[in-house]
Amino acid sequence: MTAAASTSSPGAETQRRAAPAATGARSGVANPFSDIPIIDYARDAVALILLLVSFGMPWDLTDSSTGKVYVILATLLSVASLTVPYLKRGGILPATWGASQLRLTRLAANAPYFIVVLVTFVLAYVGDGGGDGVGIGIAFGLAGAVLAAQGRRSEQLPEPGDGALWRAVTAGLGGLFVLLTAISVVWYLVDADETLEWAPITMQILVGLFFLALIALPVAGFVRGQAGWGDVLLLLGGVGLFVGLWQLSAERTIVDAWSLQTGVHGVLLYPAIGAAASAAGVAKLVRPVVGAARWVTFSVRLFQLVALVSTFGAVMYVVWLIGFDDGRGSAITVLVLHLLIVVGALVGRNALVGDPAQGRAVAIGAGLVSAVVGIVIAAVLGASDLTSVTLVDATMVSVMWFSAVAVLLALTAPASVRDEYGPVAMNMNGLGMNGAGGGGTAIASAPAAPQAPTAPAAPTTTERSSESAAPASTAAAAAAAGTAASSDADTGRTGSAAGTERGMDEQVDVDGPSQDGTDRTEASTRPGETQSGEARSGETGEAESAAETEAAETGAETEAAETEVTGGAGSTSASSPDQTAVLPQAGASGEPEVVHEAGFDSRVAADPDTPLQTLADIAAQAPSLRPYVASNPSTYPELVEWLRQLGDPAVDAALQRRGR
Repeated sequence: MTAAASTSSPGAETQRRAAPAATGARSGVANPFSDIPIIDYARDAVALILLLVSFGMPWDLTDSSTGKVYVILATLLSVASLTVPYLKRGGILPATWGASQLRLTRLAANAPYFIVVLVTFVLAYVGDGGGDGVGIGIAFGLAGAVLAAQGRRSEQLPEPGDGALWRAVTAGLGGLFVLLTAISVVWYLVDADETLEWAPITMQILVGLFFLALIALPVAGFVRGQAGWGDVLLLLGGVGLFVGLWQLSAERTIVDAWSLQTGVHGVLLYPAIGAAASAAGVAKLVRPVVGAARWVTFSVRLFQLVALVSTFGAVMYVVWLIGFDDGRGSAITVLVLHLLIVVGALVGRNALVGDPAQGRAVAIGAGLVSAVVGIVIAAVLGASDLTSVTLVDATMVSVMWFSAVAVLLALTAPASVRDEYGPVAMNMNGLGMNGAGGGGTAIASAPAAPQAPTAPAAPTTTERSSESAAPASTAAAAAAAGTAASSDADTGRTGSAAGTERGMDEQVDVDGPSQDGTDRTEASTRPGETQSGEARSGETGEAESAAETEAAETGAETEAAETEVTGGAGSTSASSPDQTAVLPQAGASGEPEVVHEAGFDSRVAADPDTPLQTLADIAAQAPSLRPYVASNPSTYPELVEWLRQLGDPAVDAALQRRGR
């Protein structure tokens, strides 16, 4: 009786668990908003906040947003457009409306706001008394209207979506910014007093070029579909909002409403451009960069932006020192600090481009240094009686702060970064001070391993010693029957430090020559480091016997194994340090000699049980072990393709055997 009850309990438990769903199905109750993702709610909330807070901000030199009836009506209409998807699901709008009708309704409801902004820009130049000017309320309100007008993620299917439209809007806003900046600069030059000296004129031109270059660089990259620039535009949008709040609070040093005849737009359009670039449909038009590569690329773009900002800052303060007599001490200090930030930004960029896994610590440090130096710049300018924090200074410092926080989060917070690169560790190679001069590309990093939920654990020492008997590692054992030139040379150079090369940052440089300035594969020919030539000849004979026996077991791989063994003794060195022309030969005992590099060895590289991410790390950090990775049957397709693009003869030979 007890057994029967026990047997029936699982079925009863299943029925009890399924009961709520069955009841809901019978009642016909369904949540009409279940298809709206959380990101759509977030967009609606941000748009609503931006539209409402603009009411209390200056719209131009004469009135705030609430002082102009047409601005109030346009704002309320934009707020009403946020209710469109909820009205549709609530049954108020026609049930036949699809995603395209909802997107069109959004655009129509926000079109009046866009027209009001364009009219305001015209009046800013030609209004009474030298133009009406513009206020910071335009930056907040226009960004909210752009967000309100975008199709949401839930409105992108099944139709193609509105990504192409918002990419064009982003480019259009960037073009509008260029046009308005050019008009303001030309207007200033035409109206400038003939007695005005060259220094103020030059400074005004530099200010216009700075705000223009700061937004034009990422907009151009975004329109061309380059990875990372869309995220940078979103960050610049946040910078624009932060600077706008700074303008509101700094009444005596930075104005919150100004004339465009004597000044430039500053960051007025930055929030709107960032909002347009973040449209849900745009993501479908850009080739996705997945995993840690997305965040590394984003960080590299930010370092480029910070370097650009501080370069402009240095040039401006050089002009200040030459053309003005006031505040020279503060100007010299700020000039030196800007140059320091330029160097730090380049170091951080090169660290990530050269080796993201090892260069993360350097990049994070460079970002934090720029943030601290930005604080010092603001303190120096604010403490002096002869200088002040201008709109340009506030924008530069804000870019430094936002970029530092973004780099810190991008290189530590995402799960993909932690999974692919592990913990943050310092490595001098990440500084870019290698043979490539830090100017290389991200090819130094192998493609990340796919996230395999059942990836096997790393083999133990006992498992590695018995791997020659495992059928899955037959191809790797045959590949290990080449010459031991690279192994002997590396062993002779590293000595006792080989066991601690990870902890002491003695990583092998994948971009340049070995530490003694010679090619690793040629080191075996130097006297006094390894065995004599006669001993190598004897070992080659034994290696041939071992390879022939192994080839007999592997069948189709016999010819490849014999070619690798007999050709090893007479092979030439690789054409570059990243290439390994031959595989190590068998030792006197008939067992393949183990090659060590960058904390890995040939046994791990050839073991089919090695985790996929470890194989990627070996390929990126240990060039002499790449043939073993290429011959490993567990190497995933993306890594195989990456190895194929290197042009390494030994790797190509291993890949050719792999395809047989």
